[in-house]
Amino acid sequence: MPEVSSSGQFFPNTLTAPLSPSNNTYQHVMQHFFIRQLLPLGLLCLLFYSPLHAQKIETPVFNTDTTRRDSLAKRWHFNGGIGLDASAISLLNPRVGEGDGRLSAGLQLNAMLNYEGRKYLWNNRAILQLSVLKESDADWTKGADALLWNSQIGRRLVGKWFIALMADIQTQTLPTYDGRFLSPQTDSSRVSARCFAPATLKLAPGLLWKPNQRFNLLLSAVSNKNVIVSDPVLAAQQTESGATLFGNKPGKMWTGQVGAELRADLNLKFANNKVAFLSVLDLYSNYLKTPENISVEWLSSLDLLLSKHLALSLRSDWYYDDAVLVKVGGRPDRLGKRVSIRNTFFVKYNKVF
Repeated sequence: MPEVSSSGQFFPNTLTAPLSPSNNTYQHVMQHFFIRQLLPLGLLCLLFYSPLHAQKIETPVFNTDTTRRDSLAKRWHFNGGIGLDASAISLLNPRVGEGDGRLSAGLQLNAMLNYEGRKYLWNNRAILQLSVLKESDADWTKGADALLWNSQIGRRLVGKWFIALMADIQTQTLPTYDGRFLSPQTDSSRVSARCFAPATLKLAPGLLWKPNQRFNLLLSAVSNKNVIVSDPVLAAQQTESGATLFGNKPGKMWTGQVGAELRADLNLKFANNKVAFLSVLDLYSNYLKTPENISVEWLSSLDLLLSKHLALSLRSDWYYDDAVLVKVGGRPDRLGKRVSIRNTFFVKYNKVF
């Protein structure tokens, strides 16, 4: 019996008719099956397969880039703080026994930028301390004045040990004239210090041990220390005994030394990061002259967090250099070798990235 298709067409019974490539009935059935069954099913599979295949290729690439960016961001650490100090007293027709008006201002900046990867590390620290004072009708005088920058770059040898190079620069920012004034008061006023007169530059290759993020120790057996006095008049100044003021050779604007260097950095936090203690100890021995007399620099600071970004900062800096003369008891006419101490107290704004 002939069969009737859904379109109303008659087809002979395929069971009774032989199927062969030459048979028109066979060709008609295969065309009908391909157009009505296989083609729609293939298009449907293609539509579903294309977005799935595209997602399979694109997703890992996006995730890989994000992971790399996150990993790189975690390797960089920035911490910065700024402290301001200002006070003013104004007196008009003061009573008998009262003093004079005064205006003082202070600034303290500190910043740390550190990077540590699987092979390399790079630690940077910068500190600026400055304070000025103006009394009554007198000119501005200087209090604290220090600019420090330290950088350590290293490549990992094994475990927590790195082969490293340290660079350290210390100087002042503003000129100082007789009487600690910021500008000459008379025609005979002499400058006693200015930026890079004096300054010290250290280059210390050696080994760096960093067991964790809180402590690192640098050891250098061959460290180069340079005393820079960029003002020729200051470089030539000497005491009655023939000693220079800044440790340079008489008349020399650049004096080099070779010695051993040890530097330790400690950074601790307590009470849920509300108390921070930072300490840096730097020891240097000059092979060329009195190596037994060690130069010491000890910088310490204690920060007490008052609010999210405000902190109370106490800082104490201790210095001793056997070749550098200081004002004993604060008297400019009495120079000698003593420990020099600078203490500061600030309320500062902290920001951590």
